[in-house]
Amino acid sequence: MYFHHPGNPRALPVEIIEEIFLHASPWELLQLQVTCCVFRNILENESIRRTARKSLVPPVPDPVIPEDIGGYERNWTEASYASFIFGQTKCTSCGETVPFELSSVSFSLRERACSFKKRCVQRQLDGRCEFPTVIGDMPIDLLLMRSFLPFAENGDTVLDFTPSNRLYNVEKSKKAIAQWRGEWNLLEALNDGTSWRSDTCYLDQRLRIAEIAARKSAWLRPFMETSKALVLWHEEYSEVVARSNVRKLNFNLAKDIAKSENVRFASMVRSDAMRRCLLAHSRSQTGLVRTAWDSIRSQVLLEIANEKAGIVQLPLPKGWSMKVVCPFCSKSSGRHAFMGGAALSDHIRDAHRDLRDVEVEKSVARPQTLLG
Repeated sequence: MYFHHPGNPRALPVEIIEEIFLHASPWELLQLQVTCCVFRNILENESIRRTARKSLVPPVPDPVIPEDIGGYERNWTEASYASFIFGQTKCTSCGETVPFELSSVSFSLRERACSFKKRCVQRQLDGRCEFPTVIGDMPIDLLLMRSFLPFAENGDTVLDFTPSNRLYNVEKSKKAIAQWRGEWNLLEALNDGTSWRSDTCYLDQRLRIAEIAARKSAWLRPFMETSKALVLWHEEYSEVVARSNVRKLNFNLAKDIAKSENVRFASMVRSDAMRRCLLAHSRSQTGLVRTAWDSIRSQVLLEIANEKAGIVQLPLPKGWSMKVVCPFCSKSSGRHAFMGGAALSDHIRDAHRDLRDVEVEKSVARPQTLLG
């Protein structure tokens, strides 16, 4: 396949590529965006991303736009909106990749936790706090900041903007307050009152900070309303996926395919290509068809054959949780043992830079090479 390139008569027309992209899911479009500059330029057509998010069941709601923010750009681009919704894939508590429909999400605080792990959900709740209070009147800089700092969406259908009922992320709020107070302290340092020039700089700086605070405050309500609408949509989408029989039907079809190919079903679903295929169909709520299997058949069978032969491609996936021994460390100096593929990958990257992306044999004859 030849993609569009000026002067190449055999190039695939942009119109055909756009038509293909119209059948992709929002997650697939995010991956295509970082594939090459040709795809990134094609995806500047916002109708492609809008069609992708509207094709989900239920469709993703449109963002709420502020009425006026002082002449500045007040619109979401489809690229930024898609990244805001689907870009974060890892749990903020344990760091593992969590399926979109199996996560507890706070879009305003950019938090995602594994909904099936009580520990992750509890960490997410424990990491929230009220806005810091002070004795007496609150300083003007904190009053300005409270007017635009995003807070967690409450459990009600309608957002509660009462300041006393807002909960913030502890770490992010500390960083934001420190940064904002640093700018405010710099402003106060200019107010020495010794010269007309210093007074002018102080007034200019104060006007600039007031303008920034007003612009951010104008974004707070539309941003929180958008986040709340997305939280309600995410709950409904997760319920639809849970009630749907698509995942069960796809697994049954995968079992029939494994039986026809004379391979074990457990080995098939351990294949990265098969897992990605099943996940993509589950997200888009579409059934697995034979044409999709034909497109990944050779890759899946190759991965199954490599697993039977004991060939593992480095770096190992982070899901590899078995005990592993570095096969490249000298026996005389002692081989390093690790728990999980992530630790081994980091060790090989740091200690054996010239041996990255090689194949390691863990055959039955040499189990000590990889397995401890």
